[in-house]
Amino acid sequence: MNKKKIITIIILLLVLLLAFLLFWFFYLSPRLTFQKQEEEFRKAGERYFEINANLLPKEEGRYAGVSLAVLTEQKYLDRQYVPNSDKLCDVDASFYRVIYRDGELVPHYYLKCGSYESDVDHEGPEITLNGGDTVQLNLGEAYQEQGVKSVVDDTDGPMKVEDVSIKGTVDSNTIGAYTITYTIYDSFFNKTEKERTVQVVETLNHIMDQAGITTYQGLVENNYVSFQHMLFRIVRKNEDGTIVLVSDDPIANVDYSSSDGRFEDSSLDHYLNDYFASFFEKKYADLLVDQAWCDDVITMDNVMTTDCSRTSSKRKVGILSLQDYNASLLNGQSYLDMRNLFWMANFDENGNPWTLSTIFAYPDRVEAMNGSLLVNVRPAIVLKKDIAVLDGDGSQLDPYILVSEKSAHRSSPLNERHTGEYLNYSGYLWRIMDTEDDLTEAIMVRSLSDGANEISISYQNTGEKVYNPKEEGNIGYQINYNMTNYIDTSYLVRHEIEVPIYQNAVTYLGNHSTETYEVLLSAPSTFDLFSAKGNIGPNGGYWLMDSSQATNNRTLVFPVGNTPLGAVVDDYTSAGVKVKVKFNKKVYIRGGSGTSNDPYTLAQ
Repeated sequence: MNKKKIITIIILLLVLLLAFLLFWFFYLSPRLTFQKQEEEFRKAGERYFEINANLLPKEEGRYAGVSLAVLTEQKYLDRQYVPNSDKLCDVDASFYRVIYRDGELVPHYYLKCGSYESDVDHEGPEITLNGGDTVQLNLGEAYQEQGVKSVVDDTDGPMKVEDVSIKGTVDSNTIGAYTITYTIYDSFFNKTEKERTVQVVETLNHIMDQAGITTYQGLVENNYVSFQHMLFRIVRKNEDGTIVLVSDDPIANVDYSSSDGRFEDSSLDHYLNDYFASFFEKKYADLLVDQAWCDDVITMDNVMTTDCSRTSSKRKVGILSLQDYNASLLNGQSYLDMRNLFWMANFDENGNPWTLSTIFAYPDRVEAMNGSLLVNVRPAIVLKKDIAVLDGDGSQLDPYILVSEKSAHRSSPLNERHTGEYLNYSGYLWRIMDTEDDLTEAIMVRSLSDGANEISISYQNTGEKVYNPKEEGNIGYQINYNMTNYIDTSYLVRHEIEVPIYQNAVTYLGNHSTETYEVLLSAPSTFDLFSAKGNIGPNGGYWLMDSSQATNNRTLVFPVGNTPLGAVVDDYTSAGVKVKVKFNKKVYIRGGSGTSNDPYTLAQ
């Protein structure tokens, strides 16, 4: 036999030996050891019941059992480990039982150690309930137990549902979560427990039903809802049980700009559904359903109508119609009233959208206007039916809460908080607009003051009167540099802004160029969230950054919260300052709850 052949045989033998050793150490030896340990466990169980014979069952269908935990604690068995493994045996799941069956004591035992377990029936039957594992019950509504649909066991097969024990009570007059427990044993006394959670809640639908309300009317003060940390008002309950809400405040000044006299695919549609809706966190967006919004043609002769003859395609966000407003009137007044001029969804016969302002008496408070004008927007949304109210009484100070929020605690990073929440910084109230790249973007709620009077500025540069933070005398320059005299900037970070310069009118989808600047402070855009909040001072409103080359027109917001509606703002116009900033990554919350009455206080 040649040397090469001998080497081949030796290698083959070594491979076989290695395979055997692997088979021995990783399969055969542990399995043989487990079988030995299983036998020791059986004998330990027998010894336990020899010594504690008084515990043995004496009636048909009864059993007595002892766990591995008890056997090891009482020194009937002192080995808990599987050899070649550092995993403990499951001392609670492993059991030794004696069953009284057909006049005899029958042993039944199960041992589980690591990945090894006794080959016996050790699992209880499978219980299937009628109805869901979670049931929602309206406050005061009687609970009706739906019972068990089926019970099936691996050994016993189908079992009687009547043998399932049902325990638990529900107090339907008290909001909370209640547990109903379903229990059954198979013939080896393997136990199964299944739970059903009954949530007693108050839903918006139930609240309205109890009050006999389908549509809120007049100067009601109990229909406030907090949604994405913005205040909304309940408008009505639809026939399918869904709930219509509208923003209590306008969020921005935006153009309607419809090419065909429809809400669908208008500039306002894109703003609400592409921009505004993007700020809804998933837990809020999941509560919404798409809605077809009324946008039919209304003439001045029928502005008091409540009938809608035309709707848009379904959209996540829309605006209310004149019909919605008319339905909300009681004795000539409505909770929707505000001095601000805001868009309504309808159009007149010339394709101009309607606006509403309660400065005047009805019907003079409505007017059809050019859709390219920048007018207040109050978004409307539709909630799924039967959404539980987690807290609140529906008042302005204690609105209905629909989503559970993780509270901010001391040292929580500011950039982990939410759009719409409030904070107090440098003596001013601010509102969080967005968090991006771990930076928190925020906007002032009120305009700047020197303590006694509002700050007022005007374009003082000699060049083109468009927003430019680099040109001395320009309002962009004054805001970025001079306003640091009134605001502590130590928590802020320089960041890039894009200033839009429109070719014609300032519109959401209008053609424009952009200039990029690095700033610390800036004016908001007319399209920014919370840029149209009307609770500002009485003297001159505040500047916006949007402007147009074609008309040399600048944008600002009047004290009532609206833009000048197309009027040219001349070179001598003076207005206040409402600042937009970004907080650095190191800023954290020192206190507060993030509401307007209890804003966050900050530290870094």
